[in-house]
Amino acid sequence: MKFLIRYKLFEKNNVFNKPYITFINEDAELKVNKKLAKLNTLMTKLGFNEENAKFLDEKCGALSVWMGNKIKNLYLSQKNPIKDMNNFTLEAKFGYEINYIMDWIRVGLNGTLGEYKELSLKDLEIKAKEWHDNLKIGEGDINYIEEHEILIDFRDAEGIGFYWANLNTNEDTEEGERMGHCARTSRCNTLYSLRNTIKLNDKYTLNKSVLTASISDDNKICQLKNAGNGKPDDNYHDYIIDLLLNDIVKQVGGDSEYRTSKDFSLQDLDISQIKYLYEKKPILFETYSNKLLLVKHKIITKDSIDTSFILKIDVDEIDKYVDGGYTYGEKKNANGYKTKVDIFEAILSGDFMLDYYANNNDWKTPLKYYVNDENENKLRELINKKALEEKIDIEELDLEDAIIELDYDDIKDVLRFTMDDAESDAYYEHMYKTLKDCLEEYGNVVEISDEGVVIEADFYNITSNVEPSDIDNTIDNLGSSNFSEILGELCREEGLIEKPKFEISDYYTPDIKKEIFNDILNDKILEIK
Repeated sequence: MKFLIRYKLFEKNNVFNKPYITFINEDAELKVNKKLAKLNTLMTKLGFNEENAKFLDEKCGALSVWMGNKIKNLYLSQKNPIKDMNNFTLEAKFGYEINYIMDWIRVGLNGTLGEYKELSLKDLEIKAKEWHDNLKIGEGDINYIEEHEILIDFRDAEGIGFYWANLNTNEDTEEGERMGHCARTSRCNTLYSLRNTIKLNDKYTLNKSVLTASISDDNKICQLKNAGNGKPDDNYHDYIIDLLLNDIVKQVGGDSEYRTSKDFSLQDLDISQIKYLYEKKPILFETYSNKLLLVKHKIITKDSIDTSFILKIDVDEIDKYVDGGYTYGEKKNANGYKTKVDIFEAILSGDFMLDYYANNNDWKTPLKYYVNDENENKLRELINKKALEEKIDIEELDLEDAIIELDYDDIKDVLRFTMDDAESDAYYEHMYKTLKDCLEEYGNVVEISDEGVVIEADFYNITSNVEPSDIDNTIDNLGSSNFSEILGELCREEGLIEKPKFEISDYYTPDIKKEIFNDILNDKILEIK
């Protein structure tokens, strides 16, 4: 270890005293200074915000500035403003690509870029893929001496065969080199390696890593992958089952880390293995997806999982569950501030004005098809009265001709306006029914009002097209198994669940109800003087 000796001379009365010596760990100080310099370059010269700069430093180490330049050049080549690099986190946008490339550089190139230094980000990803796909990863070590704790031992008396080793760390360089992945996991997790010692001859053995597992401190398998971050082969399932039966495991999945689709899943096992595990350790099947797996293989019945629940949706939250909403207007809240009102709230509140005037110049159609006998008699009385006042003979004329003869505009207007109101009412009823039909896709609507809806729902039916792993991840992130909360979160995440679509056809024509029409007409006739 290098140390730097610093001398400080104290002057007093022009007489030099003995030097004051401090010992500083030069390596540590240099490392800190380099880290600060990298972060400073990433932020001030390349334009990354602090969060993205720290992510690059964590994932790329000494190559963080180099990787930052690759990302910046990508944006410049696409004619995007540099500031757009901070509209999202690099972890979300480029996390997979960066991990992929850095695995190749650290393991495949032994940390030396050489001829690849000037490649673009896209070309680096192509080279990394070639390496991941083609390189024979995990050749192992000759006459390897295992120094890690042996968790489960399948070896024979000569030490030949498979075993699970507890690497007792969350990051292991040796495992990364053997397996062609980063061999890193979250801080609170521990890596385990399934290794195989093969006898080459009387003198030599070959020791290889074949699977890497990440297990959390609360006993969840967060990752379990083959070499190159691939899904474990079927021929390793027996060894995996023994790991699952060990006391250090209580759950499979739930904390996704990296390329979850390539992780081992209980669904990868055949039905006999699943039955065996369920009999030996039912706690492994406590997650929702694993319960569904048991139902799928008819090991348990659907009725043994109670997935019914009451879904309550506030009126201003309906747009989270139904697609096709839009802003209808504004209202003032209790504090006097204006807030937006969407179409769903407007429909359920009844505070809805619809200008639907498809036939606003037509008074003859409602007279001919919708006016009942009672209202026809009332109109006839008004016409007879006007004819008497104006001394016009209409005795031989039917109602329509009499209105024309008298040029009775008040009656024409009443018929037109009644038609408009009846059509608007029918259109509103259609919108209300359309919205209710959408909500009924979640279950039986038992209450619907201006405050919201209450639905008797079945989570199993609603989420039949959702990936079970997505449900498990949502449950884990929420820290809750409440179906109503889980569904709400699934609906908020774009693309996880297929939500009902609220839409009214442009070709829809309101179906006027004669009873409604005449109720409206009766009131309007009373207004004619």
